[in-house]
Amino acid sequence: MRDVARSGSLPPAPHLGTVFAIFVLVALTSRPIFAVNPPIPRGFQVANVQVLFDMEAVQDRLLPDLQEATREIYVDFYIFGGDIGRAVSRILKEKKKAGLDVRVLFDRYRGTLPATRKDMGRIWKDLVRSGVPVQEAPRQDGRWFSPGKRRIDHNKLFVIDGKYAYAGGMNLHDIYWNFHDLMVRFDGGSVDTLRDLFLYDWGLAVGSEQRPENPEDSIRFPEVSDAHAEVEAVPAGATHVRVLSSGVGRSTVWGPFIGAIRAATTSIRLAGDEVNHPVMIQEIIQAQGRGVDVRILVDPTRSDAFVTPKFDLKLPEGIISANAIHAWNEAGVPVRFFDTTGSFKLMHLKYIVVDEVICNQGSTNHTKGAFSWTSETNLEMVGEGAREVGRRFDQEWARGSPARVGSLALILNKIIRALIAR
Repeated sequence: MRDVARSGSLPPAPHLGTVFAIFVLVALTSRPIFAVNPPIPRGFQVANVQVLFDMEAVQDRLLPDLQEATREIYVDFYIFGGDIGRAVSRILKEKKKAGLDVRVLFDRYRGTLPATRKDMGRIWKDLVRSGVPVQEAPRQDGRWFSPGKRRIDHNKLFVIDGKYAYAGGMNLHDIYWNFHDLMVRFDGGSVDTLRDLFLYDWGLAVGSEQRPENPEDSIRFPEVSDAHAEVEAVPAGATHVRVLSSGVGRSTVWGPFIGAIRAATTSIRLAGDEVNHPVMIQEIIQAQGRGVDVRILVDPTRSDAFVTPKFDLKLPEGIISANAIHAWNEAGVPVRFFDTTGSFKLMHLKYIVVDEVICNQGSTNHTKGAFSWTSETNLEMVGEGAREVGRRFDQEWARGSPARVGSLALILNKIIRALIAR
């Protein structure tokens, strides 16, 4: 892995012959060459949490936290730029100059939109020139080429002084200002978990840590709901949290997520902009069948927002989640489109609230790819933090409209899932 902090530039595009040679080597090599596991995740911890919906609330809380840092700031982000990204970047440079331990991990691809990729690239170079160590985040299996499986670092997180952390689904860039999204600020023992995982990934990036010998040996959580067992231990008005993570050597997001759906007894509230994991779809239907009150809120506009931004094309609503919407319509599961006629033009949420007191939220989209081969961070909350998210869901559900998809949306959905293995 190149040391970007020393080189002072982005990783250069490899020569075509080099790419071919690497591809051949990967095809002939079935597993990575090292043999060490990441830190073992901790269980639920007492925490003070702040549920921060949307960019303005995050900016108002995050910037003062960064300015008040006295020891260290660790950042791992998928998309980072615009005025908000530059504001954070200025603080990172100031803190590095003041002697703090500042480290930044960025996804190699820097998102999918050309504008954000260029902007993030400029910030990357500026940070490096100013002496801030920036590394390309490690991908799950270390391979350069994985057909149909774009292995990205999709994390959105900060760890500050080992005291506070932020985790959620919000990219930091001005173009996302009118996206409805969520980050959670928390303290307590779970900050240590996130810090340890960041430092493990940092070690992988600079070559001081080793990958597990076999990706199948990753740390995994069973498909059961430990959160339901935790409910009785949480005092009224309090919140317990634990960090869930997908990445090199670990896959702990899926088990608690699907386990909570299977253990649901009264209600499920799910909000997502990409919703199509086949197992999840069926488990939701089964929950409805056993009497659980299920409500699903999906984003209707992702196709227009990203697929055809420069063309006057109006593709059908709900393409990305069309297979799930259709299956749930057929089974009688209530599904609504998020209202995009107000302040927000797209719903970028990725959470589920189960039985009113358990919430699993973070960067993980509700897709097979997100749960399987991208690097993600989620926060599982039990108690008041989950109730607060649930109350916000109820408000947005009331403003939503029935979600329906037609044949064209289903065809396009199938093509998209086949091409990029969502």
